[in-house]
Amino acid sequence: MMKTLRILLLLSLVASSACQSAEDEKVYVGSVGNQRILLPTPKGFVSVETIPKLYAGSEAVTPPSHRFINAFYEKDRVEAWLNGKPLDIDRYFIIQTERQEEEKTMTVSEFSRLKLALNKAIIEKTKKEQPPSSMDLKDQRDVKNNISQLQKRYKLQPFDFRLGNTIILGKTEEQENYLSTASVTKNIFKFGNKSEEVLMASVSTILLAKGKLINIYGYCKYSREEDLTWLQDMSKTIASKTSSVNQ
Repeated sequence: MMKTLRILLLLSLVASSACQSAEDEKVYVGSVGNQRILLPTPKGFVSVETIPKLYAGSEAVTPPSHRFINAFYEKDRVEAWLNGKPLDIDRYFIIQTERQEEEKTMTVSEFSRLKLALNKAIIEKTKKEQPPSSMDLKDQRDVKNNISQLQKRYKLQPFDFRLGNTIILGKTEEQENYLSTASVTKNIFKFGNKSEEVLMASVSTILLAKGKLINIYGYCKYSREEDLTWLQDMSKTIASKTSSVNQ
């Protein structure tokens, strides 16, 4: 899936001096259409809104069909990077909205019908290996172009990537105003002459907040079952808190 490519840019950023601090933002205020949306910063994470390079990177790897709202990265690793160490982030969350849906307002009953359709699709795809779709490949081209421009802007080390197959693990959580699904994707990243195969776990949440749809994508490197369990639990916490503050 294209969404798992968020880690690409983060792994390729070169450490540099920065004057911004990595203090937690308790609540980030964003917008979807004409609605003000509140996004609580997860415990142990930091918002990228005050860190231009990370903000630009997160925005650059957002496919054209979506609009970037915010991202949260591990606080201790961001602070280490701001202090001159190489950026190494294994766990992060990105919040977006679909451009074609942004101006629409959805009722709870309409969202319930959407969940029914999504649940049907999830059941059909669960445990089946899915190759990149034509839309994934189009997004890949667009994202590569964005990354190329960012590499020139920030003088980042060159790299390339190739989309791998995805296995949908199934629904992880469902409440009245959100639905979460877990998956695992294998991608190939190339840094210079070295290639690295990275297995990423992801939890994708679609959430209805003040009549607007937002997408919360959680990622972590997947090396053992505990990684997926952590991601599912943290995604549930983020969705629950986001839902609560936007009542």
